[in-house]
Amino acid sequence: MKIKVLHIIPDKDIGIAGQQMLAMHKNMNEDFRVLVPVGSQLKQFFEDNGLPCTTYAEMSDVKKATKLAEPDIVHTHTSHELRILAHKMNNIKTVHTQHSAISVKFFSKLLSGRLSHAVIATTKEARESLFQMGTSMQKIRMIYNGAAAIEQCDDESRIRQQHNIPSDSFVITCFASLSTQTKIENVLDAAKELPYNVIMLVAGVDDEHKPVLEARVKNENLQNVRILGETDNINELMSITNVQIIFDASCHQLLFAGMSAGKPTIATSDFDYYIIQDKVNGLIIPDFSADELDDAITRLKENPQLYKDLSAGALSRYNNRFSAQRMAREIEEVYLGIMKA
Repeated sequence: MKIKVLHIIPDKDIGIAGQQMLAMHKNMNEDFRVLVPVGSQLKQFFEDNGLPCTTYAEMSDVKKATKLAEPDIVHTHTSHELRILAHKMNNIKTVHTQHSAISVKFFSKLLSGRLSHAVIATTKEARESLFQMGTSMQKIRMIYNGAAAIEQCDDESRIRQQHNIPSDSFVITCFASLSTQTKIENVLDAAKELPYNVIMLVAGVDDEHKPVLEARVKNENLQNVRILGETDNINELMSITNVQIIFDASCHQLLFAGMSAGKPTIATSDFDYYIIQDKVNGLIIPDFSADELDDAITRLKENPQLYKDLSAGALSRYNNRFSAQRMAREIEEVYLGIMKA
């Protein structure tokens, strides 16, 4: 018999929790329902992918929707407030997934250790956050998010033409977020020193910062830089990418997708060792200074054997640790475990 699970996701945009939810839906044989806030982009996103989804405006709506759904398990994501609410529901098993680090008030910390029958952390930062909130390490299950494997695009020439990228170019893609604008500036500094046939793609820049970066590219005549902004088609982007640069944990899903296509990664030493290991599936540099970036990119471009080895390492690590199927299997183990308890 399928386990009936109600997922409550507080996000307004299609973030990490949304991507994880879709991967679970496609790789698990359970009865899923999702509850998201009114106005969330996730409602249409889920419904387009065949996942039943309703909305809530107030916390009282969450209680009503849960009672109506009659789930075996309520699975909350990210929000500590939702986690407390689910804990107060009688005779329902609860699971909570923390996707990122958060801080809560002192009195909430006193409750944290007793909340949820099972707790999942998807990053080491989230795990540490849960521990600091009062959840014991023994109770926290570390399950990295998984990503669906990239579907290789057949029309690479069209995609290169779309972004004005010559066929013989070595393409570096870096994924930006709101917290990484200074590092993006360093990428532009690095681009100045790289050969003309090394193209830097900057993806994920928000609407506020995109005009600023575009103005700098134009003023400094950085002909080997493309500011792409938000991008939904990761398959197309990875089909023309040789190397990816990852700044922080917010880009894990994109990182894993790139690894599934055998793309080596450049990251810094504070990045999670379990994901990126120096000279195994990427290169680790001390910091994101222009000089360090230049050196790492040059090593990968000019040493075909090194690139080949790291590409194979990326694909192997994805298959063993970060596939959507692996993630779904581990989460299902959590569900089965608390249902038997």
